Amino acid sequence: MDPLQIEQLHKGLFAKIALDYSNAACIALWASHFMLPVTECLIWSQVTDYFAMLPLETKARRQVACVWSKPLSKVNSLYFILKYMPALHLPSLLLQGVALSIPMEMCQPLFIANSVIIPFILLAVLFLRIHVLGQSKPLTIYLVAHYIISNFAIFALSAKFYTTVEAAPFRPRERFGCTSLIADGNFTSIIYAIILFNELVMAFLTLFLAYRKYMASSSTPIMRIFRRDGTFYFITLAVISTANILVNRLHPDSIPSSLPCRSPSSHPETLLDRNTGQDPIYPPQCLHNQDDPSPSDDHKAKRTS
Repeated sequence: MDPLQIEQLHKGLFAKIALDYSNAACIALWASHFMLPVTECLIWSQVTDYFAMLPLETKARRQVACVWSKPLSKVNSLYFILKYMPALHLPSLLLQGVALSIPMEMCQPLFIANSVIIPFILLAVLFLRIHVLGQSKPLTIYLVAHYIISNFAIFALSAKFYTTVEAAPFRPRERFGCTSLIADGNFTSIIYAIILFNELVMAFLTLFLAYRKYMASSSTPIMRIFRRDGTFYFITLAVISTANILVNRLHPDSIPSSLPCRSPSSHPETLLDRNTGQDPIYPPQCLHNQDDPSPSDDHKAKRTS
């Protein structure tokens, strides 16, 4: 083995260890989020959902009142999918990164499944959040068209990306398993750029809808509306996508090319975090800020005065 091969082997082993620890951390974060619902300050909430979920109120009785006891709807259906999807997604991600005895023909399906879940399913919640916040037919038509077009582009780029997947040279299978697969990272950079564009558009729409609520309300502070409607949550996701693009473009060839923990378990609680006073499927105890008057209350007060 020549010096170049030895150097690549050392870099690959270092990257493999880092990826294993990162995948294990994702499993631990999701497990703590799922197994300890009464905890007020979970590690996960301090990372992705910190700004969008203050104060965090994921008490078991609140979840039962707001989700489990209600008829099936768009909101709680998405909640169930995103709440328990990591039970399948993260273990398969860990299996892909850690297991060394998986046949090579099984690596590519795992790789494709894990990478498709991220842009297609997790982006859906961004658009649904705006739909629920806006409750406008023209806005819904735009969101559907935007989602279909952007995901068609992502699908086309992903299909091209998967054709470049191959086994890396100089990496023994008994040491690297499925992480010995390499591909052209330029395609993933474009995919992350599309995701970033979607997140920025959703963040702008959230700001616009929050400002419209602020103009209709004379008493609710605008920053409270921004926080309650998840504005900072979208900004955080945009920062993660930007980091993914930078890492994917600047990393050495032997280092994994994307942040493996893409916040799948953070989405469900944000569906309960927003102001749901206008939604009949939620009882009053679901509200974070029950003392916040709704816009209709403000108008009633104005008429009374």
